[in-house]
Amino acid sequence: LYRREGTTRICIAALEPPAGLRDTVPIGTRLPMTAGSGAKVLLAYADGGTQQAVLPGAKFTDRTLAEVRKRGWAQSAAEREPGVA
Repeated sequence: LYRREGTTRICIAALEPPAGLRDTVPIGTRLPMTAGSGAKVLLAYADGGTQQAVLPGAKFTDRTLAEVRKRGWAQSAAEREPGVA
């Protein structure tokens, strides 16, 4: 779970599965808003100034953010880490 702080996001909660693949972000980690489904959701509902500051370096477009707002959810595949969806 992330919360937005300016043009970054901070992990505020995480839950490891009891078995299998483990790929969680440690609580307190600060990440850019340029890739990943969490970033898309947070940025889709951010103010226009924040969106314009982030989008030039993002792996998605303003059209993607519009789709996220329309659907109400986001997905990503290999945006932050190659081979991880």
